[in-house]
Amino acid sequence: MEKAKEHYHERYDENTKGIIKFGVALIAAIVVICLLAWGLFDILKWVTAEEQTQPPLFRGERLPPEPRLQGIPGHQNFPPEDIREFRAKEKAELNSYGWIDRQMGIVHIPIEEAKKLVLDRGLTAPANTMQETTRKKK
Repeated sequence: MEKAKEHYHERYDENTKGIIKFGVALIAAIVVICLLAWGLFDILKWVTAEEQTQPPLFRGERLPPEPRLQGIPGHQNFPPEDIREFRAKEKAELNSYGWIDRQMGIVHIPIEEAKKLVLDRGLTAPANTMQETTRKKK
């Protein structure tokens, strides 16, 4: 019978102590970096809280240029009031007669009357507009 072949290997192929030391150093470095980042964020939070207690606008130092945002100090109206005023103005203009350009003879009429006129007469463009569009096509 043959003697079983023995397989030999080098016992010092891998450096187990070196791998363990590297792992411990890596974990220590991660912990130190996390603690430094945490401390840095705390410092930055403290610095920004000190610097920005209130922006200059609210301290009354100066107002931004017009147009200002609604609802801030220095602005007279608030959004609900502004939209009510805007809609009332638009409604009054849509339901009244008035001049758009007196020299050219252009007026505005109530919207309901304008709708009736469009239904009766059909849609037509002013003569000078028709001439301009035909010139552009040529």
